[in-house]
Parts: sequence; C-alpha cells; structure tokens
Amino acid sequence: MKTRRLTKGLVKPLVIALATVGLTACLNDDNNGTDRSVNNNTVSGVLIQPETVAETSAQVMAASTLNLPLAVNAATACESVPEGYEPLANIVVSLTDDLGTVLAELTTDECGLFSGEAPAEVTLISATPANSKPISAPVSNFQGTSEPTPVSTFQSDATLIISVIQDLGNGKLAMTVTDSASGKPVLGLAEQNFSFLVNTVEIEESSVVYGAATAQAATASLTLDASSSMDEEVFTDSNDVSYTAFQLAAQATHEFLDGLQTGSDEAGIVIFDDEVYTMNDSELAKDFAYYWADSDGNFLSEPFQFSETGLTTDYSLLRPVVDMYNPFSKIYNNRSYVNTVDEVHPDVGNLRLNSAYYWASATAFYDGVKASLAQVQQGSNARKLIIAMTDGQDNSSANTIQDIVAESNSLGGIPIYTVAFGSERQVDENDLQELAQLTGGEYKRVEGTDLTGLFQSIQTGIRFQYVVSFPDAFGAADMVEATVSLADTEISRQLTIQP
Repeated sequence: MKTRRLTKGLVKPLVIALATVGLTACLNDDNNGTDRSVNNNTVSGVLIQPETVAETSAQVMAASTLNLPLAVNAATACESVPEGYEPLANIVVSLTDDLGTVLAELTTDECGLFSGEAPAEVTLISATPANSKPISAPVSNFQGTSEPTPVSTFQSDATLIISVIQDLGNGKLAMTVTDSASGKPVLGLAEQNFSFLVNTVEIEESSVVYGAATAQAATASLTLDASSSMDEEVFTDSNDVSYTAFQLAAQATHEFLDGLQTGSDEAGIVIFDDEVYTMNDSELAKDFAYYWADSDGNFLSEPFQFSETGLTTDYSLLRPVVDMYNPFSKIYNNRSYVNTVDEVHPDVGNLRLNSAYYWASATAFYDGVKASLAQVQQGSNARKLIIAMTDGQDNSSANTIQDIVAESNSLGGIPIYTVAFGSERQVDENDLQELAQLTGGEYKRVEGTDLTGLFQSIQTGIRFQYVVSFPDAFGAADMVEATVSLADTEISRQLTIQP
C-alpha cells in the first residue's frame, strides 16, 4: 500500500561553523638567503566542486522528509561553500610567478579554505584536484576581498556551457557558465578565460572590464504548470512514500526562494492551466476563488495580499502562494476528499484556505510565459529572467513560441529557462530548446526529485553571474560572440543585441 505524502514544510538552512584545521604555508627563500616574505600580501579563497543535481535533490529530500534543516552536512557546515557544492579539502595550492616557479604553497582545510601570505612576485594561484579540471586564477582574484573567493572545478571529462547570456544595456553583458556534468555554475573564472567578438571584430583584452557578480540583483518570475497531469505520482521513495509532480514542483520552488538574496532579488509566480494567473493582490482577492481563513477555519475579514505586481523581495510573503499551488498542502483546511498531508512552510504561519483547489486543466504554457515576461518588466533590477516549468505539451495557448521570442526581444532580451519535468514523450523538447536558445536562456529536462536540484542550480546561477563591461554601448542588431576557455575545454555562444 503506497502512502502519498509531500516532504515536510521546508525550513531555512542551518549553518554550523566548524573549527578550521591549521593551514600550511611553505615560503621559499632566495638562493642568497633573502626572506621572500617581505612585502607579502594576504590571499584567501575557497576551492569547491559541484554536486550533481541528483545529489543535491537527495539531500533536500532527506532533510525535508525528516523535518530537518536542509542539507546539514560537511559542505553546508562551511559558511563559504555555496549550497550544491562540496569543499575540496587537503588540496595543495601553488603560488607561482610569471615563469611558473612555485614561490609558496598553502593547503586547504576541511572547508576548502586557504589563506596566507603571498610573496610580492606571485602572479598565479593554482591547484590540481584529482579527477577534476585544474584550477588556475590570477592572484588578484584572491586579494582585497572581505570574504574568501569561491573557485570551483568540475569533472575532468565534462565541458563548459554558456547557459545564459543577457544584454544589460550600456555595453554590459551578464553570463552564466555551467559544466555539462553537474549543470552547476562554474565559479571564479578569471578575465583571461573570456574573449569576445563584436560583429566578428575581436575586443582587445585591455578594453574589457570583467567582474564576477556574487551580489548582482535580479528579478525572476517562475511560471508553474498546474495542469491536471501534474497530479500524477512521479516518484516513490525507499519507504514506499509517493510524490506527485505538484508536490515536487512546490518543494523545488521553496528551494529556489531559499537561495535568493533577501532585500535585493525580486521574485514572483505565475500559475497556468488552460488559463493564466499572475499571483498578485488582484488575483488573491478574487471572489468565489480563494476563501482565506486561519488554521481554525475562521474566515479572515481581509484577503491575503502582498504585492500589486506579484513581485517581492520578502520571500516569506510568497510561501503561501507556493503552498496553495500544491493541492496536497495543509494550507487547504477543507480537503476531506484528498489526503492533505504536506505541512505548510513555516513562513505561512496561521494562514489557511477554506476553498477547493482552483486549478488543474489543460496546458497554456506559452500564455503563462508571456504573463511572466510582463511581470518581470515591472521589476526594478536590470537582470530579468524567467524560469518556466511544464510537464506536458502546450495545448491551449493563444500565443506561440514565435510570439514569446518576439516578446522577449521587444523587452530587450529576457532569458528564459525552460524546464521539462517528466519523460521525453510528454514534452515538446525541440520547442523548449528553441525558446531557451533564442532568448539567451537554457533548457533542461529532469525527472522525479531532480527538479529540486535543478531549481537550486538555476538559483545559484542567478547569484553567481559574470558581468562583462565593454568600452562602448552596443548598437541594435550587433552580434556579440562570447567564448570561455578553461584547461582543455572551450565554448562559444552568440547574442544578437535587440533594439
């Protein structure tokens, strides 16, 4: 007998500081005995490697099923290691000069952290983890920062992917670089890893100002499929507990919100079945749709509202929207005909619904994406993007893929992450790939619990983007080609600048 149940309401990650082990620094002397530590500069960094999407999902599932803080393990006990990555412990870090001479060595601790004094002649910091791409970056990347710089590697047989490229205006591009094995962003790339052509003319290295953005604010809208097929069970765990697509999509959305930067990143949600619902104050106040109450069933005198646009930097206000998207959530007081076993998110508090589930019909995917494009246009951040998830083929939209691409272009080029959740036969992969490619975004297909890990990967890519500044603003229809090279792998992607 299978038991249907969602993981418990997600709680915010618990970070536990571990005592760091001693760092070794082997500073060499010149042949004449002169101490080369004179005029040294402090360097610090964190070497990490990505988990796979499946590994991340398994951790989140295990923690939330047991109602524990997310992913309480050695990785997240390390404050400088982003979620979805693991520290590279006990790795020798070489500090070399222009001739490749090793002038000093440091060793990472169990959290992947290294710190020490670098001789003035050091220009490069490198490391060679086992079974992974070598790490190499200029010493300047590890100096003068308030927090240790995270630098990641990836599997030696993987390649680079420019998963997102976006025109920010005023001669600036935002880029997310991932690897083909984990799908996670590659962090800490240096200026020499990038090259650019504008209308086939190479931009001289000295004219490109590069920065790795760990705090570039973004406005994101999630387009969530509420068609009836999302009610299907898609995963059964080792305890014979089954999960529907609705349940996993809700959990993945909570996980996505967990990683955004409160107070700067804006987020909103659009839900679609055969119609489209932008989740804002107007939608939530609909008569005969949402009857808001407390946990005792008492109707509220005023409906739940949080934003006229549906965008907010306070993600606690979006938690009720995520829970009401999940028909198996206990946010519904009166669901006697369905087993509402899924605990509400802690931020939902005493808020409940005395109404039936409002959605579940056909699939108006493209109409939903168009509504998300309209929503992010009301945001305040230059970086705008859409994460659009569906488990089936569009069968009721008024809009087409061509309409959505044109709309994205007319708004200056908004990247769309298209996410297919389910088997290949259920979705139109060609159209989803084309939509992502033509808007500067990325396409992914996942099954089962991997949706949670994928949403986290997308969120990490939003936080850790590369912003490249060019000496002049682009003109309409300029063709920009970006190339990223690292070790023995190289990838290029083009972007046509929109009017």
